[in-house]
Amino acid sequence: MLVKCRHCEGKRIDRDTAFVVRKGNKNLYYCNEAEWLSLQNAKKSRQKCKDDIQSILDWLLGAPTINTALYKEWQQWNKVASNEELLRFLCDNKKTIAHRMQRDFDNEYQSIRYLSAIIKNMLRDYIMKPQVVDTKEDKEVEFEMFTPVVRAGRRKKGLAEMEEDMGAGVD
Repeated sequence: MLVKCRHCEGKRIDRDTAFVVRKGNKNLYYCNEAEWLSLQNAKKSRQKCKDDIQSILDWLLGAPTINTALYKEWQQWNKVASNEELLRFLCDNKKTIAHRMQRDFDNEYQSIRYLSAIIKNMLRDYIMKPQVVDTKEDKEVEFEMFTPVVRAGRRKKGLAEMEEDMGAGVD
């Protein structure tokens, strides 16, 4: 009997050769174990990225956040940048954002909205800015230095000399 692979999106594989993962009352089928492990590793790395972003945001806000407004704002940030780009942005600009967040807020919602405004204003510029990569290599170039040949040109005559020349020819 043929079953569908969960990763390959509809690829039909034989049930006897498929890798089976039991989840609740269902069997999930994959082409092989390596494919399933790669999906699990990708899932773990995405979760680690989210946890790192959450810890930086908690540090910027001064305490762990329980307000759900932060997650709504996070969805807005994800329209501009992925979580990996957002994490890189927060790591690079952590001190700048912390300096701008030094204000007194009446409640947590105000601090979340202010943080969101800062991130929205800075994030698009950060994403559009090309990342600088140091790939300078020393190249050896051979060239010859030529000494310029300068010929003395004719000296220009002033008005006084021209009058003398004209006056000398009239006599």
